[in-house]
Amino acid sequence: MFSNLLMPSILLFCSVILAGQYPHNLQFQPNSCAIAEQNALLNSTVPEILEYHHHSSSCHHNQQQPQKNSRFAPWTHKPRCLSDDITYEEYCVYTNSSFANGRGISFFTKPEIAEKVLSLPAFTSPSLPSHVNNFNNPPWEIRNIPGRGNGLFATRKLERGDLVLADTPAGVYMSDAFPADFEIGYKYLHRSFDQLPQGTKEIYMRMASYAAGDEIMERINTNAFAGEFEGEPHFMLYPETALMNHDCRPK
Repeated sequence: MFSNLLMPSILLFCSVILAGQYPHNLQFQPNSCAIAEQNALLNSTVPEILEYHHHSSSCHHNQQQPQKNSRFAPWTHKPRCLSDDITYEEYCVYTNSSFANGRGISFFTKPEIAEKVLSLPAFTSPSLPSHVNNFNNPPWEIRNIPGRGNGLFATRKLERGDLVLADTPAGVYMSDAFPADFEIGYKYLHRSFDQLPQGTKEIYMRMASYAAGDEIMERINTNAFAGEFEGEPHFMLYPETALMNHDCRPK
């Protein structure tokens, strides 16, 4: 049994997996994963969002990589925006490729949401997420199961409470942005992917895609978790967590 803590409210966004422990206060609702069905991305329900308090003994620490100089700081690429001709809302792609020790993160959201992000602890105190995304010697490996896709498999014995994985999301996407981007072939969604570091893009593409269509969109549709971020519905993508054997609709 795994413990999966999602806490986008303060943008440490840490998905924490502990061996053999089920969280006392975490409740997953049916359909907590986005599934590859028609309109699945826009209709998935939400796993409960919990606040995660950092304990220095929880994860290994890496030295925080310096953020690249950018006149769009803290974004490492020029934000690009899309206007919805129906709702007249504007959605933009914001990327920090140095976020969380070089993991990188992309947002596809409204400018007012991105403005709020700048005041959150993970950006005002860049060392906060430095204890996560340490994949130097994980107790697992990615294997392909014929006919079943990729999955995470333990490579050594895990005791109850051992840390299996602590990672930040690669992408945070506002659900309302997808219909507008669909009209131009998910151009902005692809930009949010292309601007991520190479290693993050590689693990992103190892996720399963269970429907024909756009390769980036369908990976989000198959693997993302739905939640509320800064008062608006968003989807959060944790690639390594998505590779774990799990049931999106447990009974």
